[in-house]
Amino acid sequence: MKNEKSLQLALSIDHSKVAAVSFETTNSSSARIHGFASRQTDLYSGPTLGSIQATADALLDVIEDIESQTNTHFYSAGITFASQNTFLGGFTTLQRLPSGQVTRGDLNMLQQDLTESDPLSKPESSRVCYFKSFSDYLIDQHTHTPDPIGLAGSVLARTKSLFLDDRSHVSNILSAVRQAGLKVNTLVPQPLANAHSVASEDERENGVIVIDIGKQLTQITGYRRGAPVFAKVLSCGSHQVTKDLSICLHVPLEEAEHIKRSLHCFATPSANGPREFSHAVAEARLNEHIDLIGRHVDTANSTGLSNPRILLTGGGSKQRGVLSQMKRKVHPLCRLSSHFNFQGFHDLLDDPSLASLAGLVALSQKGNTNGYLKPEKRQSPESPRRKVSELIRTLLPF
Repeated sequence: MKNEKSLQLALSIDHSKVAAVSFETTNSSSARIHGFASRQTDLYSGPTLGSIQATADALLDVIEDIESQTNTHFYSAGITFASQNTFLGGFTTLQRLPSGQVTRGDLNMLQQDLTESDPLSKPESSRVCYFKSFSDYLIDQHTHTPDPIGLAGSVLARTKSLFLDDRSHVSNILSAVRQAGLKVNTLVPQPLANAHSVASEDERENGVIVIDIGKQLTQITGYRRGAPVFAKVLSCGSHQVTKDLSICLHVPLEEAEHIKRSLHCFATPSANGPREFSHAVAEARLNEHIDLIGRHVDTANSTGLSNPRILLTGGGSKQRGVLSQMKRKVHPLCRLSSHFNFQGFHDLLDDPSLASLAGLVALSQKGNTNGYLKPEKRQSPESPRRKVSELIRTLLPF
């Protein structure tokens, strides 16, 4: 039996899938996975959750599966979730250095200003900040350092990045998790989790853009000097190709999905007929998506990213032909990403459609908790369903 205190639970909620892993810390570069579960879902109505109860039921399914695999009862979890309304904002605070070098007092005053100032998230606003992170310190606009004490200069600056979302959507996510009997330890935006899943620390420092092509959404995240500088969520994904094929070929969605996966897009078909037509349908929609992605990558580059690496992840990136077309139309050095190093269940978690979950595990494993907000501090009430499951677990031998 595993030590319950050493196991942690990570959950991912998006438009088409709820997934969970239980894991324990091993070292700074890997994690051991002890349980994995996922459910295909259609929980979202437009950009937000359609039903809190349906989400709670889907979460209960995967939680019970994980608990059965590990013989462990979980009371809290880290959560990452998808949202069409994710917004990245930020601001920079300056501190003059009267002594000509950075002192502990200068550092404390700057940090106090950053902590107290939050102009983008107000109680009366429809948006709420649920994640914040801080950049390295900047001295006189040219020296970047994580530890500036003792360095000479006249002005010290630091940037605070804020991820915001619709207050009602975040509240609904938290309500669904509470109904599933869990307390939220951390709440992480999917674009950020994706970046930590597939981009190394050096890549996030030197400049990288992570593009997650999901079923319903495409998420683009830019990193520079270790901090997020760009985030955009597009309401387009691989499922739109499936729907186009279903309509044009007059077949059910399940069959259209199978046809889509068999296609090698942007390659010359071997014969005329329905396969050639299906290529034309899929390629038209994919080109539209890739052109849109390219425009937002150009916008990300304008934030100061200089010739960044571009990493692709998400289920849509697995479509044959997408990578080659991204290289032609967006950047010649685009590449499919690899994930944080897992031990156990590696084949499952290497699936790019689970990048956000892998990133959440990576962040927890590396102890990177700076900026995490803990929106739910009360002990969550146990759901009746989980109470029954726990009672059965204690009565039956394993």
